[in-house]
Amino acid sequence: MEDEYFLEKYGALMTLSDLALMLHRSYDGLRTSLRIRSEFSDAINEARVHMGRRVYFSTKKIAAIIRKR
Repeated sequence: MEDEYFLEKYGALMTLSDLALMLHRSYDGLRTSLRIRSEFSDAINEARVHMGRRVYFSTKKIAAIIRKR
């Protein structure tokens, strides 16, 4: 159910701004926390997708991470 909602709202890939909005975090705060090794950052970084110089996050993987918590 959550997967479908997130896919409709964000599409298959999310930007860092989308992810920050979803997690109710500031853009810079989320960016900083993803650089520090932790269980949270490791899980989120596994959903990272690089397209050239741009970085996106797989919406399905992010939804799975949220579902586990």
